[in-house]
Amino acid sequence: QNVRVLVKGATKRLRICTSCIKNGRVQKAA
Repeated sequence: QNVRVLVKGATKRLRICTSCIKNGRVQKAA
């Protein structure tokens, strides 16, 4: 699924599994 995430201080739209978000690898953009 497409999720807006923070990567190095920049917001990007990436296809990331929700488990990766819960693991803390990526931060969800507010």
